[in-house]
Amino acid sequence: GEEVPHPHEAMFFLCGALITGTFLLHLTAFKAFKGLQTTVVLFLSGAILAIILEATGWKDKLSYFGRSYQMWVEIDPHLLLFTLLPPLLAGDAMSIDTQVAGKVANQCLFLAGPGVVMNAGL
Repeated sequence: GEEVPHPHEAMFFLCGALITGTFLLHLTAFKAFKGLQTTVVLFLSGAILAIILEATGWKDKLSYFGRSYQMWVEIDPHLLLFTLLPPLLAGDAMSIDTQVAGKVANQCLFLAGPGVVMNAGL
């Protein structure tokens, strides 16, 4: 029969992704990789990994890592959004230049205000 994945197995893929991201970010410290766009390389490496795992069927042969990968593929997108969005927004809010934010606050309100009002009516 097929093995039932344990919830803690989801950590294998997450840790692998974090290590890969840290390694790519570390590469940008070297002069040869200064212009490397980390997000683009992360996206491409993830897409290539997914294509390889799905096309070759390796995800079924990789035991824990394959089951971990499948758990992340099947995750509810809303759960992922609601889990990751608050820390990302908080990190950006902490690094914002307050002088620039003060100068463009009226423009932001002008652009965002009508959109919020229209969506509230829906």
